[in-house]
Amino acid sequence: MTRKAWFSAMVVFVVQAGEHGDGWVQRSVYVVQAKDFDDALSAVVARARRDEWAHKNCDDEWARLMLVEVETLDWLGKKIEDGREVYSEPRFDVPLNTYPLPYRPELSKPTQSGV
Repeated sequence: MTRKAWFSAMVVFVVQAGEHGDGWVQRSVYVVQAKDFDDALSAVVARARRDEWAHKNCDDEWARLMLVEVETLDWLGKKIEDGREVYSEPRFDVPLNTYPLPYRPELSKPTQSGV
């Protein structure tokens, strides 16, 4: 048996609600173990599909979260070391003066993403 490695994947969901299909796009990162890229793709799709849902909202209209795409798939290695970065994104829409000097990350008050 081939030893499994770790992979990370960015997936794209569409959230739609109501008869007009109003909604938004949601991106999520998953980490899975697999023997190769094909196996990892299958594992990510299976894992993300478990998070899909559909239910009636308070207006008695259907609301749905649907997996639409695996956007990225990256090999992380046979072992994940503590603190391994699994996602990074440049933000050109945020002015640098949003974060005044001196930078004090130890004073951060992070919130949960809802995951």
